[in-house]
Amino acid sequence: LDEEDLDRLMASIRALVDMNKQIWERCELQKQVSCTLAGAADDCLLFYRVGYESVDVATEAKTLKFKASTILSSKSFPVFPELPGHFDVSRTVLPDYEQVLLKAVHLRDELLEPFLTIFKDHLKCVQVMLGEVDSWLLEPSHAYA
Repeated sequence: LDEEDLDRLMASIRALVDMNKQIWERCELQKQVSCTLAGAADDCLLFYRVGYESVDVATEAKTLKFKASTILSSKSFPVFPELPGHFDVSRTVLPDYEQVLLKAVHLRDELLEPFLTIFKDHLKCVQVMLGEVDSWLLEPSHAYA
């Protein structure tokens, strides 16, 4: 792996790290959402969202009044896969991948390329999983006729 290939690999990994972080921040920004590690072995991520079941509209003395009924939905998603290697990162929902990348650059040359390739595949897998969470959070919780 020459210097130019290594730069391209690092750039693609940084782009995946940034994209995953943006998707996760978008998920966290939705105030009606909370996420917990569920199960005895932290085997899934449980997300909650609040949606509107119905909205009633009434008028009283030239005033328009809305009354909304909400519904709480939940969905389990698999926990994101473990990081490759033995990197000491706290087990949060989404680890600090930038720290992992900073630590990885200190690997010996013969270990760096294989690790970065595996790390990139890991980040792609996490991105797919984050996309599924993001899609569920954005879809309407009820279909209205």
